[in-house]
Amino acid sequence: AGTIGPWVIAIGAYRYAFVAAGWALPWLRGDLPRRQSRSAVAALQGIVLIVAATGVVPTPVLVLSLALLTWSFARDVRYLHQADARQRADVAEVRTARAAEPFVSVGHTS
Repeated sequence: AGTIGPWVIAIGAYRYAFVAAGWALPWLRGDLPRRQSRSAVAALQGIVLIVAATGVVPTPVLVLSLALLTWSFARDVRYLHQADARQRADVAEVRTARAAEPFVSVGHTS
């Protein structure tokens, strides 16, 4: 049971680490699309954590569970980073378009 503890803590800490990172990086607080894979990975984590409490889960199962969780969070972080980059590009494009508009003075003649 001593070797299971760190794996269980790592699996449980992911969500808290993601939320804490969102305080420092606001783009991590963006909206994510619904994905069945995210729900499946979350459900699997719950099952693994419950069964791990019995002490019958072999370490390779915990490693695989943690790897799936890492993949899921990495995909979400990548999506949010790309969404933030697209939003920044859109804002920059709007600013550039406005700056490029000619200045027209009404009432003044040259």
